[in-house]
Amino acid sequence: MPQIDSGALSHDTTHVMLTLGGNYLKFDEKIRACVMGMGGCPEEGAMRKEIDAFAEKSLKPTLEKIHKEAPYAGITLLGYPRLFSDAATCAAVVSVEGRALLNRSADYLEVKQREAAESMSASNVRFKSPQTAFDGKRVCDATEGINGLVSGPVGGGDFHQGVHDVRSALGLAAPRRTWKEQREGDGTAPRIHRRSPARRGKAGDGPRGEVAGPW
Repeated sequence: MPQIDSGALSHDTTHVMLTLGGNYLKFDEKIRACVMGMGGCPEEGAMRKEIDAFAEKSLKPTLEKIHKEAPYAGITLLGYPRLFSDAATCAAVVSVEGRALLNRSADYLEVKQREAAESMSASNVRFKSPQTAFDGKRVCDATEGINGLVSGPVGGGDFHQGVHDVRSALGLAAPRRTWKEQREGDGTAPRIHRRSPARRGKAGDGPRGEVAGPW
């Protein structure tokens, strides 16, 4: 993983915060597949098998590697929110059944993430669920904190950069910048804070030894 291999982690790192799984499991492609008229959602059992394989082959091994590179750091694994409201009436282009399936998949991923974090509690790993923070703010809620699905052209930095079929025009409304663009752009990438061991623990020093990023 480039973020680990970059050398950002060290014995001086005190905190690592990350999300892990969304890119590996290609949730954006699964959302597109669930769009009505686009072939239907993936089969739920197959999605769970993918999550199981991710948990075994990538999730815990990645956390173990982070701990090896930063043995004194607290590691916070952040979960993914359920994207959709349970409201039956909704203008989203994903069906009620599709929204429920995607939410159940997010819940199942959270179970596996929590299990991995709890199994590594002795290595200062903990899991933090975002669900409460998104209650009442999901797609189709009265006050959306997550942008709904919209039809629009493909643009640089969005979730479908480089893909130009009709399905690529149906995606999350809020564009995002890629990790590479953030690293090479205007300095908006997640910051890495360091300080010497001699200064560790002093009050008023602000952020120290922290690494955060979308991994």
